Amino acid sequence: MKLKRKESTQSAHLRQLRQAELSACRSDLQHAFAFLQMNLLGEAETLYLEVLQKTPEQPEALHFLGSIALIRADFETAVRLISQSLTINSKNPDGYNNLGYALLSCGQPEKAIVALEQALVQKWDHAEALNNLGNARQKIGDLAGAEECYQKAVVVQPRFAKAHYNLGAVYQSTNRSSEAIAAYLRTLEIQPSNAKACNNLALIYKEQGRNDDAIALLRQVVALEPDNERILQTLGIMLMEKKQFAEALGCFGKILRLNPDNTTAQHLHAALSGNNPDAPPPEYVEEIFDHYAPFFEKHLTEKLQYRIPALLRETLGEMTGQETRFSNVIDLGCGTGLAGLEFREMSDRLTGIDISASMIGVARGKNVYDRLCHGGVSKVLDELNEEVDLFVAADVLVYLGDLQPLFSSMVRRASQGAYFLFSIEATSADGFILLPSGRYAHSSRYIADLAGEWGWTIRKRIDSVIRKEDETDISGEVYLLQFSR
Repeated sequence: MKLKRKESTQSAHLRQLRQAELSACRSDLQHAFAFLQMNLLGEAETLYLEVLQKTPEQPEALHFLGSIALIRADFETAVRLISQSLTINSKNPDGYNNLGYALLSCGQPEKAIVALEQALVQKWDHAEALNNLGNARQKIGDLAGAEECYQKAVVVQPRFAKAHYNLGAVYQSTNRSSEAIAAYLRTLEIQPSNAKACNNLALIYKEQGRNDDAIALLRQVVALEPDNERILQTLGIMLMEKKQFAEALGCFGKILRLNPDNTTAQHLHAALSGNNPDAPPPEYVEEIFDHYAPFFEKHLTEKLQYRIPALLRETLGEMTGQETRFSNVIDLGCGTGLAGLEFREMSDRLTGIDISASMIGVARGKNVYDRLCHGGVSKVLDELNEEVDLFVAADVLVYLGDLQPLFSSMVRRASQGAYFLFSIEATSADGFILLPSGRYAHSSRYIADLAGEWGWTIRKRIDSVIRKEDETDISGEVYLLQFSR
């Protein structure tokens, strides 16, 4: 009996110790969570690690350490810790939501979808999980699925600005301007300083010809956020198009003071300052066309009355005959594939090259190219190991400036008698010049000298209107060159 009483006393003592430990653990977890809510990440992390030293499989500590890693953009660590937490306690919709976000940030949208769907199984009205699931579906190209998720998110949480913005972005990318405008306006009603919504709304206004509304909106945001690079950049570009060059130059100058590495501001500041660099930064061209891709063709053909691909095709046919076929054709700066449509029938093999991944994506949907290559035209040409008998560059050289690198790359790939068909924006100045539009113009003499230097003969040169700008004809030239070694 004495032994049993002793064992009973020891058991009671152990229970008291265990309860004290649990109480201390709960206290530490509460304090750590309070630190986390105050964004004192270091203090919260220290407490969670102390908890794990005592209780290595404490799921709450693992989850929130993963959340701290998520905040710090250490996504791989976040995936590891949150996954470990969920193996111990799988009933955690917030945990699955955070895991999905981390997986998406790691470039694993399919796995993110699995995690986020599990969050919604456990909590169907989890607005953040719905929004994140929409982002994951958008990443895999499922725009209809993404739209459905965002719509559910704003029903569950009507003042969820991020979901309204994402819904607007889907509408915008699928050319539903009126719905996009409504979604962006709702975003701004909830969050008046949302720079991305302002930026995108201004671009829609611009597309609709409401330039003054767009500029007024952007000026309003600049007043609220004077150091917002994105808004300053969009405002500067729109002011350039309205030929309000002094104010535009001020926008780009301010951006460069905030961020000297902003390549778009570098290029456009140079254009408005009368400088003449040999080429624009590749990042500038890529950014312009990545953003432009969803509404590129409509703007080009309807607003700018652009018909260069057809004119190039006609020019070539007049020289070689309409029935001539080419074995290997390369569309330099293929964009969304407008030139590809014109040259597909005469090409045994047709390759498109473009610096914009978004443009390549649109071109791929046309199914006119045998191969699409992402990168700068000279770089991709240098990487190819094949002969080419026709090069096409429709409204591309305006983004290159110095054409020596391009001609050098083409000579290494051109077969005997190959053709080079292209358009330029014309100038009476010597050589090439960077215009206030941010595009380059080239002189006839420059083209003739360059062609002769690299073994090309000018077979045709045609004066042409290459597009309209504010209802003004922009003069250019179309060339057909032929190569001889």
